[in-house]
Amino acid sequence: MDGSPGLDWLRNSLIGSDELKRRYDITAIPRLVILRPNGEVITSKGRKQIRERGLACFQNWVEAAEVFQNFSG
Repeated sequence: MDGSPGLDWLRNSLIGSDELKRRYDITAIPRLVILRPNGEVITSKGRKQIRERGLACFQNWVEAAEVFQNFSG
């Protein structure tokens, strides 16, 4: 699941690619799944959200992660 040749993608190196595909329902690459620090999915439609909302979606993701952290910590 390395993506395009010559490009480096951020990924979780602690979990094998088959497990990532299964856990996050990866059917095509590249796929941008946004996770909370504990691995819970914020959105599995990261690419679509960036295309539709631009950089504004990053703030939404940060807020979603912070809300979760405030309730679980």
